[in-house]
Amino acid sequence: MIGTKGTIQSTPPDLGDEDRPVAHFGRVLFAEKEELDPRNRPEDLKKIMDPPFEPIPTLDGELPGSNFFVNEILHFAECATTGAEPISSGRDNIESMKIMLGIFESSRTGKAVDLADL
Repeated sequence: MIGTKGTIQSTPPDLGDEDRPVAHFGRVLFAEKEELDPRNRPEDLKKIMDPPFEPIPTLDGELPGSNFFVNEILHFAECATTGAEPISSGRDNIESMKIMLGIFESSRTGKAVDLADL
């Protein structure tokens, strides 16, 4: 996702890595649009693009199993039993749908879409 103040990349989970299927969200770069102009001096652009990035952990605790699909279902079942709100709530999913609808609308119209209007 490319935004006005930065970029974030989500790496799909590696199903072969049973210990930590998702270890980070890729690299995030904060830069002004003008700073990324290829007409800038290459050494300046290299300074912007090559800072040391660190992975962002996605888990605060231990999970009952190594398969993240199973863990998600177990968490949802626990929430249904206890009445707790799931980590991935319906509100989060509504925001995800707004992003997708915004992408489709922007593609259709060729214009930027304000997600607050969806």
